[in-house]
Amino acid sequence: MNDVTLKQRGYTGTEVLALAFGAMIGWGWVVLSGTWIENAGTMGSLLAFVVGGVLVIFIGMIYGELTSMNPQNGGTAHFVDQAFGATWSKVTSWTLALAYVSVIAFEAIAFSSVLTHLFGTGIQWGYLYTLGGTEVFLSEILISMLGTLLILWVNGKGETVIGKFQTFVTILILIAGVALVFANTQVPLNSEAIIEVKSGFKGFMAVFIMTPFMFMGFDVIPQISGSSNVPLKKMGAMVSVSVTLAALWYMAIIFSVGNILASDHLTQGIAAADALAYAFNNNLILGKIMILAGIGGIISSWNAFMTGGTAVISPLLQRDSISKKKASKNALTILGLVSLLSPCLGKAYMTSFINAGSFAMILVYGVVVLSYVVIKRKAPEIYRPYKVPMWPIVVICSTLTIIGTAIASMPGSPVALTAFEWLIISIWMVCGYFVLKPVMKNRSSLETRIVN
Repeated sequence: MNDVTLKQRGYTGTEVLALAFGAMIGWGWVVLSGTWIENAGTMGSLLAFVVGGVLVIFIGMIYGELTSMNPQNGGTAHFVDQAFGATWSKVTSWTLALAYVSVIAFEAIAFSSVLTHLFGTGIQWGYLYTLGGTEVFLSEILISMLGTLLILWVNGKGETVIGKFQTFVTILILIAGVALVFANTQVPLNSEAIIEVKSGFKGFMAVFIMTPFMFMGFDVIPQISGSSNVPLKKMGAMVSVSVTLAALWYMAIIFSVGNILASDHLTQGIAAADALAYAFNNNLILGKIMILAGIGGIISSWNAFMTGGTAVISPLLQRDSISKKKASKNALTILGLVSLLSPCLGKAYMTSFINAGSFAMILVYGVVVLSYVVIKRKAPEIYRPYKVPMWPIVVICSTLTIIGTAIASMPGSPVALTAFEWLIISIWMVCGYFVLKPVMKNRSSLETRIVN
């Protein structure tokens, strides 16, 4: 059978790739590259992203096949529904929503933080309180709120504006990243810094445990696949391609920052910005330009996860009395409220959102991989424009990744989740009970459309 294209207006292939890639690279590479090198050294961080990237690519391949055979918005929900029914589908969707919400909360807090770093503490005014050892200012909350209103405005304009906006911002990020890689070519190779591995296995795991969060943006593709006009075979391959590109990006940034700054030159500032400035005789203007790229990264992730999160949550809000369009608006409103309120927690809990969201994503990956195996067994005849090569091996590698990362998050592990992170997860699941209780009364499966 020939490949099939969805005959509708929607995201182009470039826009789909920009949404996924922009969601994955975000601004973590601008600021967290220094944290990674501090924890594991340059080589330790590179190894963590090589291993994490390869294993997430395997998971992405599974998502790609499932997406090509079932191209509908809210992809993950349909995969699980087909394998296990509506109840498990809705529970999985709510868990996935936590991952999306955690990114949105993280970006909302980061937006004001990076602007403060760009313009200085002069824009901080209206001290409110100290939380988790960090001060919270009214000005930072207002700045984040303005960013939220921008993202909500873009998402309210529909697919055309979202796609073009995301493509534009992603191009800006690419330019800044390429500038940093170029800067690395202008300094001598610091072989001692490159081969450094710090804290052994613990340092490796401290970075590796973050990789599910850093790569989770590829899930945006199945979430919006029903609003795309990309051929289904290409759509399936695009998932693993986007992860591959993001992995190469992270490794290039880590290598560049590690070579330019090395551990002894890392500061409490924004590592990528410091590296670019340092490579050109401490040119502060170049550092500021890199920070602007960081702002672009924040906006790209913020926008992509607001779009994908709306697709995840809106089906859970539908009732007989609520139309699909209204449910979508309600979902966007919920995400907007999270984005507006999260800056009130201040900068102290940014990492907590990363870790809680990463654990939620690992759980979702596990259910999706299991769903894939069930569907392969139950319905091998379903047309799959994109097929995973050597799928049993891919499933085994994906499963080992998921189990290993989940165990590493448990109490007793050197990189276990903190009490506050478990509290985030627990509160979200309790809220899920009340959100899902009305829809659980209707246990009929989703309207799953399979191309055949």
